[in-house]
Amino acid sequence: MDELKIVLYTVKDPDFVDDEGVKWWFEPTLTNYAINKGFNDGKVWVVERPDGYRTRLFTEGSDLLAEDQTIEGICFKIDLLAKAKKHQNDPSSD
Repeated sequence: MDELKIVLYTVKDPDFVDDEGVKWWFEPTLTNYAINKGFNDGKVWVVERPDGYRTRLFTEGSDLLAEDQTIEGICFKIDLLAKAKKHQNDPSSD
């Protein structure tokens, strides 16, 4: 199912292609997941390199925070980063 979702994204034209030929598709569902976890400027992208490798990137502003090929993996990493961010802001929040 996860591979099917990546394939569906790559059927439509990418939102943009960078100078290195990497295709980027904005992922609104996972971006909303990240925003709900406290990453107000967070975005999740499905990307495809020119060699065909596909993955997801989680960014906040211009910073790359996480990468994973699976939906579950990127959500897990967003969860961990949100917990770390919460703990950094309030160390007693365990």
